Amino acid sequence: LHLEEEKNRRTHFCSDEHAWYLTVSDYLRNRVDTLYDGIAGDVLSAGLFLTPELVRLFGEGRGNEIANGLIGSRVANSEDTLYKLLEPRLFRAAGKDIAIERLAREVARHLDAPNPTASFFFWNRTRREVALAPYAIFSHVQTMYAPFVDRDVFEFLTALPSGFFLDHTFHDEAIRRGYPEFADIPYEDKNVPGPGDRSHMTRFGRELAWQMLGKRRPRLMRTAFLLPRLTLCLLSERHPPWYLILATYLNQLEVMVRSTKSDDSPDWTKPLRARFGNA
Repeated sequence: LHLEEEKNRRTHFCSDEHAWYLTVSDYLRNRVDTLYDGIAGDVLSAGLFLTPELVRLFGEGRGNEIANGLIGSRVANSEDTLYKLLEPRLFRAAGKDIAIERLAREVARHLDAPNPTASFFFWNRTRREVALAPYAIFSHVQTMYAPFVDRDVFEFLTALPSGFFLDHTFHDEAIRRGYPEFADIPYEDKNVPGPGDRSHMTRFGRELAWQMLGKRRPRLMRTAFLLPRLTLCLLSERHPPWYLILATYLNQLEVMVRSTKSDDSPDWTKPLRARFGNA
């Protein structure tokens, strides 16, 4: 739990990922002054997220369909999930239709790019979330090299049409040809399942339960849904805690807003105060 909360602070509440980086970051602190990060290599040269269907939809300018598909693919934050967890007023303010409208407007900005899919994901996911690992969590490192966003490399890759990357071999083949002496070193096998440490998630759930139970009623989440399940986290290891990361985020955000006097609060907290009050 403390890593998740620290990650939120270091990434300015702009990422639902990167908590595991904190341990690596703390280990490397005062040990190295230079790091290399492969940021954007997947999107710009390996065809991450690229499919024939997305190429077709971008080519036809079907922004609403693209937005609906992107939101629908995020199972953990699906409409049903958010309805169960979020306080009704917050749920209405963050409804799917609103999200699709905003996302479709952003999709439209990338329709004329040679590779619209890569352009969209680079300027949104890569720039706004992935970049928070090398440039926020590792901000203590003096020099961070990011070869894939070198100006010449970036301009070359972003000028190539989608068809170059549809078979997802461009990245590996280019590196193999450029550095044949290292061609025998295998890449990560992404089909290998992760460790799935259930004990870790059980501990996470219990720590969040101890933190929230008996405290002031949360105003951003449905207590009728959340509190019984947090109680169950204390009693059982079988409860699937799908909501933990989002609940931690919302609880931490609410505690921070409450602990700041209204007159001294940052501008970004004022919409929350206006909608849900200071108490």
